[in-house]
Amino acid sequence: MERAEAFYCGVLGFPVATRWDGLGRDMTFFTLGNHHDLAIVAMGDDAPPADPNGCGLAHVAFKVGTSDAELIEMRD
Repeated sequence: MERAEAFYCGVLGFPVATRWDGLGRDMTFFTLGNHHDLAIVAMGDDAPPADPNGCGLAHVAFKVGTSDAELIEMRD
């Protein structure tokens, strides 16, 4: 978590919104204007395997524009 925070906060400049120890896993939330534009979760060797049919928390999402047209334009 320390190395990840140093990268996202120190290198990319994402301010830390909050830190949370939830479900037995530490999390850090970074903000670019919304509460948590980016969240990282500490995982270890004892982490349960990901559900092969779900996205779980192991995903990245980006908000593009404010309309479907803007999203489609970005995709294209």
